[in-house]
Amino acid sequence: MTANELIRRLECLERGNSRWKLATMALLLACVVMLLAGFDYPRPNLVKARSVEAQTFVLRDADGQTLYLLGIQCDVSAQVKAEFDIRSLNERLAALSKAAGPANS
Repeated sequence: MTANELIRRLECLERGNSRWKLATMALLLACVVMLLAGFDYPRPNLVKARSVEAQTFVLRDADGQTLYLLGIQCDVSAQVKAEFDIRSLNERLAALSKAAGPANS
């Protein structure tokens, strides 16, 4: 082999070696990107749930101060009035029963 042939063969091997290095680096980078993309980073104060059941929701700021309060309220005024009326009728019935005296058997 002559010197020119050796130089040409060496250059060919170096080009091939450079291609393999580039391919290896690209594959390594792709693996790192795929690994980091699929990694589930921990998120503080985060709860994963499909459903939440609550009567009220409180939205607080970072200092713990309440910003908003969301809830459902039922109007119970009719129920309270009905209970008051029943109590009044029971008291009237007890008074009338007491005034009538003992029942004759």
